[in-house]
Amino acid sequence: MSKEEEVIGLCSTMRLLQGIVCLDQSLPYVKAIIPLAAALLSAAIFSIAIQLPYRARLVTTPFMIGAAAVAIRTNSYLLPFPHAPDILSQVICVWSHHALSVLLIEPVFIPPNSPPQQRQRFIRKIWNDPRRLTTWESCEESKESTSRLKFLEIAVRRMLFYIALHRFFAAVKILVGPDNLMADDFAPIRRSFFRRMLHAYPEAPVTMRDLHIRAWVSVEWIWTSYIKINTYNVLASIVFVVVLRFDSPEEWPDLFGSPLEAYSVQRFWGKFWHPLLRHPCAASGRLISRRLLRIPAGSRYERIWVVFWTFLVSGVDHALVAHVISNGYSGFAADYLRYKLSHFAAGAIEMVLGPILEKKIRAHQDGPLGRIFANSLVRRLLGYLWVFMVFFCSKPHEQYARLYINLR
Repeated sequence: MSKEEEVIGLCSTMRLLQGIVCLDQSLPYVKAIIPLAAALLSAAIFSIAIQLPYRARLVTTPFMIGAAAVAIRTNSYLLPFPHAPDILSQVICVWSHHALSVLLIEPVFIPPNSPPQQRQRFIRKIWNDPRRLTTWESCEESKESTSRLKFLEIAVRRMLFYIALHRFFAAVKILVGPDNLMADDFAPIRRSFFRRMLHAYPEAPVTMRDLHIRAWVSVEWIWTSYIKINTYNVLASIVFVVVLRFDSPEEWPDLFGSPLEAYSVQRFWGKFWHPLLRHPCAASGRLISRRLLRIPAGSRYERIWVVFWTFLVSGVDHALVAHVISNGYSGFAADYLRYKLSHFAAGAIEMVLGPILEKKIRAHQDGPLGRIFANSLVRRLLGYLWVFMVFFCSKPHEQYARLYINLR
C-alpha cells in the first residue's frame, strides 16, 4: 500500500469517526422525538375512542393510557431542553385523568349523524379542555364577541405583565431572599422544625437563617408557579386562537383567581389556584363514593370525600412526575404526597374550627376583642397568616430533599 493510499484511508477513517461523533451528539435530540410521539399517539387514540360506544372505549382506552405512560417513562430524553420533562409529565398526568373522565367516568358521547365539521371541532376542543367548558352547542359556528386581533393584543399585554412580574420578584429575591445557599442548609436533619425547636437535635439548633430560608422556600414557589403556568397558558392560547384558529377567545379564560382571595387554605386551592385537576378528580371521586363507598349523592360527606380524593390524586400525579424525573428516587414521591394530604388536613381543621370561632366572635362581639375580630380586614390578615403558617410547616418537607440533592 502506497503512502497516498494510507493517507486516503486515514482521512476516510477520520471522517467516519467524525460522523459517529456527530451522530452520537445529535442522538439525544433524535431520542426526544420518542416521548412527543407517544403523547401524540395517546391523543390520536383519544380522538378515535370518543367516537366509539362505551364498550369499545373499554378496549381502546388502555392503549391510550399505555401511550401516555410511555411518554412519561421516556421523558428523560427531553433533558436537553430545560423544564421540558417536567412540563410534559405534568400535562400528560392532567390530560390522562381528564381523558378517562370524558371517555369512561362521566362519558361524553357525540350525537349520531352529526355534521362532520362540528364533530371534529368538538373532539379537538374537548381533548384540550380539562375544565370541561366545552359543550356540543358551543362547537357550532358562531360569531365571536372578541376579535382575534384584540385577543392577541390582550395576550401580549399579559405576557409583558408576567415578564415584569418575574423581574420584580427576581429583584425581591436579591433584596430579601436568602443568599449563599448551600446543600447543608437543606440537609435531612434540617427538614424537621418543631422537633428542633424542642431541642430534639442539639447539633442542629434553629437559627434565624433557618427561619429565613424556610419562610422563603414556603412562598417562593407560589409566584414562580403562578408566572410559569400563566405564561404557558397565554402562549398556548395564542397558538390555538390566533395561529391555528381552532378556538375562540372566549374559550381561554384566566386560569387563576385573585391572590387576595387566598385567606384560608380552602380558598387558596378553591378560589385562587388553577382548577385544571378539579373536574376530573371530582368525577372520579363521585364515582368511587357512590359506587364503592355508598355515600349518599350530594351529601356533605361526599363533598368532603371528593376534596380528599382531589388532594390525593394531585399528590399522586406530582409524586409520579417527581419519581420519574428523579430517576426513581422514591423520597420525592412520598414528600409530594405527604404535602398534599397535609393541606387536606388543614382544610378539614378550618371546616371544624371555623364555625366554632365564628360563634365565639358573635358571642363576644360587644367586647374589645370581639370588635377587633369582627373587622373583615383583621380577619383577612389573620387568614393570610394562617395560610402562610400552613405552608411554612408543610412546603419545606416537599422542597428540601430536592434542593439538597441539586446543591450537592
